[in-house]
Amino acid sequence: MSVAIARLGRGERLQGAGALVLFVSLFFLPWWGITTTTPDGTLGSSANGWHMFVDSRWLWLATIVGVAVHLVRRASGRPPAWSVPPAAVIGAAASLSSVLILYRILDHRGGSTGELLGFGYTASAGIKVGIWLALAGALAIVCGAYLELAGEGVRIDGVRSRVSAAVAPPAPARDDAAPPPQAGREAPPGG
Repeated sequence: MSVAIARLGRGERLQGAGALVLFVSLFFLPWWGITTTTPDGTLGSSANGWHMFVDSRWLWLATIVGVAVHLVRRASGRPPAWSVPPAAVIGAAASLSSVLILYRILDHRGGSTGELLGFGYTASAGIKVGIWLALAGALAIVCGAYLELAGEGVRIDGVRSRVSAAVAPPAPARDDAAPPPQAGREAPPGG
């Protein structure tokens, strides 16, 4: 089976671009850093999203891998293997990823200035460009998933009922009828 990028629609391509941006920013760009300036010079350090936020990184990685698997399956012409549209699952994961990244932006640590042993110093700590690009990438995945679902004519309430049907346990069988009489016994009166 051949892989053809032409099989991907606008929504899928936007998801792919968003996943690529999220991947690059997660592993290769600084999300948080600190810079200290003293009379002797400047010192700085930074950390990417993978090393900084160890509790959220697995969701971000799962979102990236989910998009990649979905796009390869779509580009090779293979139908989805789930009863729920993959774009709905990817959109939900990317939405949660966006919320977690936004939380990290709003809850960042600040910097301070002061004097140590009579020497003036300046220390500034805060978020870096990588976290902003990660947020843009995650939001692009959300938008791409929405475009894909809209292009397929899937409504959000339709996805909700499909998800409920896919994860709900089967309803127990109703046993309204009385059990059949056993052989050699008469049926109870009124039954």
